[in-house]
Amino acid sequence: MNSKTRLTGLISIACTAALSACTIPASEEVAAPATSAALPTATTTSRIAPEDAFAELAEELEELIASVNDEYEVDAGIALSDGEHVAHAGVDGESSAWSTIKVPIAIAATQNGLEDDSVIELAITESDNDASRILWNFLGDTETAALAAEEVMVEGNGPSTLYDTVTTYYGSSFGNASWPLINQARFAANLECIDGAGPTYAAMGDIVEWQSDGLAGLDDAHVKGGWSDELETANEYLYTYRQLGAVVTDSGTVGVAIIAHPDDGSHETARAALDELTAAFKDMLDDDRIPTRTEC
Repeated sequence: MNSKTRLTGLISIACTAALSACTIPASEEVAAPATSAALPTATTTSRIAPEDAFAELAEELEELIASVNDEYEVDAGIALSDGEHVAHAGVDGESSAWSTIKVPIAIAATQNGLEDDSVIELAITESDNDASRILWNFLGDTETAALAAEEVMVEGNGPSTLYDTVTTYYGSSFGNASWPLINQARFAANLECIDGAGPTYAAMGDIVEWQSDGLAGLDDAHVKGGWSDELETANEYLYTYRQLGAVVTDSGTVGVAIIAHPDDGSHETARAALDELTAAFKDMLDDDRIPTRTEC
């Protein structure tokens, strides 16, 4: 069996177990791998069923996104998850993952025998590109590295297009992979339950000060951001600032992914929008309105 066939099989497994409910269209759902022992069971302390809670959250998120888009002149998106169910509003986040993809790459390196956690710390806490390339090369050739990282994402119930991106499109970097918000949020909620995630999870809780905006400014948050611009049309660029995070609360862990594409193309505007999304998310957490994952 070649590597691509193996990956297709993994994603097929992940997609066959239907979610009990979700606020996104069924065609976009990617459920937990049926055979994964490491994947947690999502539970909640909410008085209503989690699928109903996430349906209500989705309506609230739609209003939030409309407000942020109008105030900051951006196209924003947000997804919240307990590792299984998802509430999403706004853009889907299918643009480049940028440095958020360093998270599964780092975990894959640990799974494959990396002993020097300092490389992971640099790649995650400072988003150092040279350190990230060391991790990628440690995994093997392009196809092998992509497969290893994609397996981590499937284990966390949040696949991306990483394998297809780097093996199909000449000159593409791992940062060009598409990793939708709904999958990032599920992955983030399940992150600490993934085999070998410890060093990466710890580094995500110690982001350098100049990157400690948005989700990284929250207490008990494990976050990775990614930002850059990419050619959208023949002569237009799309600027992206996005973050994924696992946020620990008294009742459990919530996965969250946020993104902003500013009309003015500036990082400052995108950062302000992400700060606003984070503030609203924190209010929901403080009110204990988001179902959480409570066990692995």
